[in-house]
Amino acid sequence: MGAIYKEDQGKVARIILVTVIMLGAVFALQQLHGYMPKIPDWKLLGLIDENGLALQILDWRYMVHGPLIVLAIMFAYGQFNRPKTADFLIETENELKNKVTWPSRKEEISASVVVVVTVLILSVFIFGVDYFMKLFSEGLFYPS
Repeated sequence: MGAIYKEDQGKVARIILVTVIMLGAVFALQQLHGYMPKIPDWKLLGLIDENGLALQILDWRYMVHGPLIVLAIMFAYGQFNRPKTADFLIETENELKNKVTWPSRKEEISASVVVVVTVLILSVFIFGVDYFMKLFSEGLFYPS
């Protein structure tokens, strides 16, 4: 697995990339685990006894997950160390640190208040329209 490309640069962005890839792999494997049948016929292979005790230890789905998680780790490391991806992440991290003008705390609080108030007003409006449309449709289709 050789040396890490530009090891001292873009560490945070690279760690986030690897974390996202691995979380995606774990989620995908969890979904795959649910779709795979739980119990194959191990008795045909002679891998369990009459009590079925070895079946709890030997779940065949994990034999599929093992190589897939190794492939996900290799893919994540490859993206972590790929020059084109690493340069993009390094440039992105440097731009966020040095070129972006972040709002002050006061500006951020006032912008957040505007967003929360707007969401509340729209929620009340949509609830009202929905309620009156329900009353209208009930009166139209089910007159009393």
